[in-house]
Amino acid sequence: MSQAPCCPVILLPGIKGTELTDEYPTDRESVWSVSNSLRGDFKRLALHPDDRRYERIEPARVAPGPVFNLIYEQFLTSLRHELSPAEDRPTPVFAFPYDWRRALGDIEEQLDGFIDEVIARTLLLRHYFGSDYRKRPRVHLVGHSMGGLLIAGYLARYGGAKVARVATLATPFQGSANAVLSIATGQASMTGVDVSPAEREVARMLPAVYHLLPSYAGALAWPQPLARGFYKPLAWQPSVYQTIAEYIRLYSRRDPAETAALPDRIAEAAGILRAMLNEAQKHRAGVDALNLKDAGLAPSDWLCIAGIGEATVDRIAATTVPLPDPAAFAKAAIFDGGNAIEIDLRASAPVDDYDPARRERADVRTGDATVPLAGATPTFLPYEQLVAVTRHHYAWWELGDRLVNGLVDLHAALPRMNAVQAMITAHFLGRDARAIEALPAPGVAADAWRPPLGGLALG
Repeated sequence: MSQAPCCPVILLPGIKGTELTDEYPTDRESVWSVSNSLRGDFKRLALHPDDRRYERIEPARVAPGPVFNLIYEQFLTSLRHELSPAEDRPTPVFAFPYDWRRALGDIEEQLDGFIDEVIARTLLLRHYFGSDYRKRPRVHLVGHSMGGLLIAGYLARYGGAKVARVATLATPFQGSANAVLSIATGQASMTGVDVSPAEREVARMLPAVYHLLPSYAGALAWPQPLARGFYKPLAWQPSVYQTIAEYIRLYSRRDPAETAALPDRIAEAAGILRAMLNEAQKHRAGVDALNLKDAGLAPSDWLCIAGIGEATVDRIAATTVPLPDPAAFAKAAIFDGGNAIEIDLRASAPVDDYDPARRERADVRTGDATVPLAGATPTFLPYEQLVAVTRHHYAWWELGDRLVNGLVDLHAALPRMNAVQAMITAHFLGRDARAIEALPAPGVAADAWRPPLGGLALG
């Protein structure tokens, strides 16, 4: 047998990075696409209060379509070209489209089957079947944003027997404050910075959004009696429960008489919210406890790239206010002493105090405009291993990507950055990065930086 070629690659896009189509109509209907996101049409995304595996508006059968070309087409094309030694010996690079509304554990089950399919398809290629790859077939995984969180959850659950190397970029391993804003206000998640009541209502019923809640130290700036973390029902303002209760009234399959009493609906809404929070907390605990050695991987097998230098919300502030209509919430037994939470948007503003001239300053609040550095830092990798990039790492000739970056922020545009693509290619090929410029994470001295690939230039 010949030497094994590069393992096939699977790209896991971020939340909202996969188109969704309703396959129930004879002519498929688009539920989520670039044009849908610009129009702010969220009703078809909503999930049913009685069974969150299915849509609020039935009959329907919403399924994932292709990944967003605007973000990922260039990335996939680059990897396919750079990882293939010759035209007649291609390295397969697959995208894994998934329904990004769902609980991450459900998606990870689908990923496990997809990995098996990719390996089987790869072994149909002569140059793989006739090589050492057949002795130990594995895949490389690359995840953008929530896609990286799926990879970590997959490895914690299934182990790494089928995985050779991993690359993640802009992944909220410890969450993002933007998820809180999306649920609480409809701000800064699916369509931009404007408050969207329609988006807020849909986000409150999407399990995946709760998987993105921040769990890092300093994410809370709340009155002490209420500072119990975002996984506690007490952390959520009354309007969240009222929205879910209204979903129950409008869309439950039961007779309206069974859901007529507001206290009953609020109590049922609390049960639904608790279930989503508990599921998300359990998944985060599994990711935090991931042991790469137990999964059959080493820290050097994981390239973790984070964006910095952009104003990013990293801390949520709130005040206590009297609970409106205490009688309606009494049966749910959520709030203590008749006090409820109200988020202070002014005190939860984006912050960036990263100073390139003081790179070794440790107490930096920064991020990629969506995920703060604290959220992008995994618990299972040495902090000194992180690779940081800023918008200034776009080369001068990447004019089109600079324009895209201006439209969708650094977080979404990172897969289009030439330096990022080159680092991931080098990592998967086991080569040096050929003097590509990047930075250690803030607080890491140049001589203490330990990126998992050689050849990176500080700059």
